[in-house]
Amino acid sequence: MVNCGKCDMTTFGGRMKALRLGLGESLRAFARRCGYDAAYLSRIERGLVAPPQDGGSYGNSLRRLLFGLGLRLREPAWQEMVDLAAVAAGRVPPDYENDASLVAKLPLLFAAGRKYSRKELLALAKKIRRSLT
Repeated sequence: MVNCGKCDMTTFGGRMKALRLGLGESLRAFARRCGYDAAYLSRIERGLVAPPQDGGSYGNSLRRLLFGLGLRLREPAWQEMVDLAAVAAGRVPPDYENDASLVAKLPLLFAAGRKYSRKELLALAKKIRRSLT
């Protein structure tokens, strides 16, 4: 993965752009290869639209995009992108929402009224994931 300097690695779009650049592909070439409209992918990379959300954590459109980025099922980078896709759509990541005990505790996190940054929430998500494995 290439860190393009301007890529926000805490967002789906920023990470997607870094992975695409790491493959050495232009946005248009990547879009053609994966069967997407380049303008749509550009809006995802800039955070203007949420990435595909269909079919839960392994929906066909999201899967096609992640495979196009060179990611493989069940590897940590794949799951991170699935989580970032959910966060970009304002949803709890699928692997977390299926854990009833974890979801029951989420209101406690937000009850204090403190605003958390995206970076803080993603760091918390990583800690939670490590504690569940």
